[in-house]
Amino acid sequence: MSEELTKLEEEVARLRRDLDHVLQMLGEQGWEHVSPVKERLWLQPDCIQLRPGKEEKHMPMEISGNDQGGGIYFYDKAGKCRGSLGVSENGLLLTFTNAEGKPAVTIGEAKGHGQFAVYAADGKPRVVVKSGKLGGTVNCMQPNGQAGAYMQGSEQGGKVEVISPNAHSAGSIYADETGCGVMRLHESSGEVMVALGCTAESGVMTVFGPLGEQAVMIASAEKGGVVVACDENGAPKANFPE
Repeated sequence: MSEELTKLEEEVARLRRDLDHVLQMLGEQGWEHVSPVKERLWLQPDCIQLRPGKEEKHMPMEISGNDQGGGIYFYDKAGKCRGSLGVSENGLLLTFTNAEGKPAVTIGEAKGHGQFAVYAADGKPRVVVKSGKLGGTVNCMQPNGQAGAYMQGSEQGGKVEVISPNAHSAGSIYADETGCGVMRLHESSGEVMVALGCTAESGVMTVFGPLGEQAVMIASAEKGGVVVACDENGAPKANFPE
């Protein structure tokens, strides 16, 4: 019996030495840093680096953390980080990086809401999809960083808008307060020049003058279509047919 007990003690001592070696490799100091009262083994290294094998010199993955958060980082054979999954005070963020170290795709939180972004080769965002208090939006960005087009969904309905290079609205399609569809075309300064809309009973197209006054209106009526020509003040001047 004493011989079996001695062998058991030697085996336990060997396991303790092996565990101390593992802890030291992970950045710990020894067994005393692992609480024996916990049901699970808790390791507290600052950084864990994983390598594919003895013949491979590159490090494909790293797990590290600090006071601000932690993350998992993925590297290519050139040693460049190509992706990461991190936790910070803003939440969880998944990032894909191009060969130049610029972000290519990000998925995460933005001010408490979800966001998905696709970037150009220079690291500037080109498409941003996110949710907000008023609904969801899709933004397509111009090279200068300004919005080129966006789509929004909210309680009032949907809206699609195209932005000109000088940051003015060029055209939009949306639902008005009654739920009917409206399409508007703008000139270079952003003034509405053509509006196409509908009601529950008819459709209407209006062409505006340079000062925003109503110039021509085409609408449907009970007996067919009607064209209304207006004067320089936007007041109706002639109807066709009368």
